Amino acid sequence: LSEELPASSGNCRERTGRMGDSEKQNSFDEQFACESVFTDRTFRWPEDFQILEQSSCGYVLIDFTKGKKKRPWANGAYLEMMGQTLDKLREFDMNKNNSDAIHKWEEDKWRTVQVEKKSCRFVRTLYPNNVPKTLFWNLLPLRVVHPFSLPGGDCTESAMVEDTLCFCQVAQQKSLTPEEKEMRRSHELMNYAEVIGLVIDKVTGVVDYANPQAKRYYGVSFSRTDEKPLDLSTILSTCVFQSDGERDAIHHSLQELTLQSNPLQFECSKTPNAADSASAQQNSGMVWHRMVFVPCTNPETGKDGLFVNEYDISELKKVQSDLRAANMAQDSLVASVTHELRTPLIGMIGLTDSLMQDTKASAAVKKSLSIIRSCGWRLNLLVNDILDAASTKRNTLKVKLGSVNLWEAMSEVEALVAPLLQRGVVLRNQISMDLPPLLGDSGRITQILMNLLQNSVKFTAAGSISVSASPTPDGAFLEVSVRDTGIGVAADKLSSVFKAFQQADSEIAREFGGTGLGLSLVRSLVAAHKGKIRVSSNHGGPDSGTVFTITLPVFRKEGPGPGNLNAEGAEGKASEAGQEEK
Repeated sequence: LSEELPASSGNCRERTGRMGDSEKQNSFDEQFACESVFTDRTFRWPEDFQILEQSSCGYVLIDFTKGKKKRPWANGAYLEMMGQTLDKLREFDMNKNNSDAIHKWEEDKWRTVQVEKKSCRFVRTLYPNNVPKTLFWNLLPLRVVHPFSLPGGDCTESAMVEDTLCFCQVAQQKSLTPEEKEMRRSHELMNYAEVIGLVIDKVTGVVDYANPQAKRYYGVSFSRTDEKPLDLSTILSTCVFQSDGERDAIHHSLQELTLQSNPLQFECSKTPNAADSASAQQNSGMVWHRMVFVPCTNPETGKDGLFVNEYDISELKKVQSDLRAANMAQDSLVASVTHELRTPLIGMIGLTDSLMQDTKASAAVKKSLSIIRSCGWRLNLLVNDILDAASTKRNTLKVKLGSVNLWEAMSEVEALVAPLLQRGVVLRNQISMDLPPLLGDSGRITQILMNLLQNSVKFTAAGSISVSASPTPDGAFLEVSVRDTGIGVAADKLSSVFKAFQQADSEIAREFGGTGLGLSLVRSLVAAHKGKIRVSSNHGGPDSGTVFTITLPVFRKEGPGPGNLNAEGAEGKASEAGQEEK
């Protein structure tokens, strides 16, 4: 070493000092001409490292072993580059405060240099003392007899061990143009990003650039001449599509992308490691990637290309799957509980009806029984609302369409709501008996009216609640309005009144209670009838109140129009109304 190293290190020093702006400063061969001096022998600590203190090349010894990462030694040139002392270098904890991408990068260097005994070269910009320095790094496997891995750092002869550590030669790049700095920084960001990054030549389909994450995933090195080139077809072959036709369609769409096109992106399942044929056979180990293809110009060749980002979204998909499972379990529980509640409620209502038919019962008893019956029906409707909310969520809420007499439906609801009115509030049924019938489900129409009136009753302490209906000018629909003189809804809260499990204001929810399901179900049921609903309101002042207006089709046996039973079919489905809640 004493015979060979001075000349070699002198060459390194001389070349580093002579480099000018016009030379190729990224030439590793010129920067590190003395590489073979370090890889062909075993070094002993500390005597074999003393000669390196005289070199102007930076040298640092690194152990990338997981959980034991450290830098036990560096020469003066390296410490000067980094603006550090040897004590601070040793004290710095390399096992903490790094991103996952940095940890993966360090693990890759440990595997390449310390396990596989291969050299590794790269360029990296560091910021010692907030001063950017672009450095050439040459990582070499070095056999060292040392005490660094022993507790306490005992340097006795018996405590020495031999390890292969990472020996780094470091040289600083003197100057870069602003454009070169920007390109270098972009390159380094891609190297340390946790996403898979690729640049594909759009004409040939061959990958021109792959960041370290892409090389690991696809098992390519771009350094072996016998290696099959990675191309677009190979990348798409790792994706699991529903059919070959879907893969071909995406491939064609990618070929059609231009610089003016928006990025093409999709999600697909893939094998955990595309380069691992064994894992490709284990469907249970599939991962999910979001693939984003951005049309670009290759900065090195000037040709049209595709910049590809692959994000691992397996955790997101797992969370979504868990949420779906939790929702299914919740729906199952709700269905079981509500069915258990409905059975005694129906029995209570039936017994109350029987007692009310007793001619010997006094007027006071019959009035009390009527209140019990009304409360029973109210609870039964609440149970139905809960079941219907679950059905709406699953897009399984259906209606059986037929002819519905609106006046009769309102009369039935009026009898149920009357006992719930607060003192001094008047309920006016202004629906004419001469109106044409509706096309709808009689039970659902009753449910719509009941929920709207219950909402008005809850928030109306004085005044009146009126229900009216009139045909539209073309006679194809009936507009049904429920108007109250209640507290009203603030203008900025109107958009939330139809959302499930929400009320317009948290203070109102605490004062008046309620589940927040009624109006949401009204909108879903109206949509299932091919109708519409709107709301207007005045909040505060003498004119406060709210008006809900629903538009439902008129029943027609024959002829064109929305109310034609044969044209519409026997069933409707509340799939459209449930989309926003979902």
